Amino acid sequence: MDEMIVKEIEQFIPSDRILTDLAELYSYSYNASFGEYLPELAIQPENAMGFLFLF
Repeated sequence: MDEMIVKEIEQFIPSDRILTDLAELYSYSYNASFGEYLPELAIQPENAMGFLFLF
């Protein structure tokens, strides 16, 4: 993930809620499909209202 993009996201989301480490992202790489798709980053909202803020 481009470091500039992460810095931009950190203006709105605390850095401890932004996951970019490969080991952390690995658990987000599975869904109900047959493939494995590793995300470039994941954001953990503190609560449901934090999730709504993302959209």
